[in-house]
Amino acid sequence: MKTNIFRGSIKLALISLATTGLLRAQGPGVPVTVTIENIAPSDGVALTPVWVGFHTGSFDSYNGGLRSLPALERLAEDGNNAVISAQFNDFDPVNGGYTFVDNSGSQPRSRLVRTGDLNDVNRQDATLGGAPLLPGDSASQQFVLLTDGSNDFFSYASMVLPTNDFFVANGNPTAHDISAILATGGQITFLIGTPNGGVNDAGTEREDFGTSAGNPLFPGRNLPAGQSGPDVGRRTRRPITNVVDDAFAAFVDRVLQVRIAVTELNLEILNRIVDRFPVLERVLGRSISRLEGRLARLESQEVNTDGFNFNEYDGGIARVTITADITP
Repeated sequence: MKTNIFRGSIKLALISLATTGLLRAQGPGVPVTVTIENIAPSDGVALTPVWVGFHTGSFDSYNGGLRSLPALERLAEDGNNAVISAQFNDFDPVNGGYTFVDNSGSQPRSRLVRTGDLNDVNRQDATLGGAPLLPGDSASQQFVLLTDGSNDFFSYASMVLPTNDFFVANGNPTAHDISAILATGGQITFLIGTPNGGVNDAGTEREDFGTSAGNPLFPGRNLPAGQSGPDVGRRTRRPITNVVDDAFAAFVDRVLQVRIAVTELNLEILNRIVDRFPVLERVLGRSISRLEGRLARLESQEVNTDGFNFNEYDGGIARVTITADITP
């Protein structure tokens, strides 16, 4: 019984500390404005509304070389920030907040674990922008941040459009330290989606413009309609990798060639059947006509991907500016 009382006392003490932190988070802080601008060329890619968060350096949003967990999958495939935001804000008074860490076990996948950091109760996050950020668009939001170390580091994540599962995010949770401007005021600026490694493939869907997101944002490019709802692409289980080539041109050409080859094969099979059994021509004629029409459309389809090669953008896809105002 004494042991149980002792454990209960420890838990109450930890809850008290967490509550104190929560009350402190509601007190005065430093006004900080985050602005994200899409600086891609006018015919370039877009970003879904951008998730941003402030923390103690404890929140790791992804791990390159490992498979994506569901929170990142939803963000990278559908631009859905709800799951990662919920995990970011899920605080336990004994075990702290959540983060993603490398799995040292046999499965090449991240794990969702508690940090043990009780300052995680003061994390803050938001989604910037009410719609996708097209080239030239920007979105801003103001936060009131603490100067006790609990909001010293900045993280971001967003889906790249039009793709199946490409995203931008900082895999290093301490890459963007804002403690200096929280103390003295000022501004920091950095680029995201920079060439040759700034964009990642979540590895959760096979690349296919037929089920990519955001296609209607780019009229006149002969893109297919794109995904009709969340999570409609063909699932894969590849690790997260950097995108370092002209991925759009590569998978457009590959997908078209595969579809042409499959259509030609089906057409050849039906024609051979009719040649051998002429009596079936009436039954199969309509199917043959449909396949011939489909083949003609595929062979004439030229998807315009000009400007989509983000690895050729001089300044990356977007610019982040964080400004702290400590004026009395």
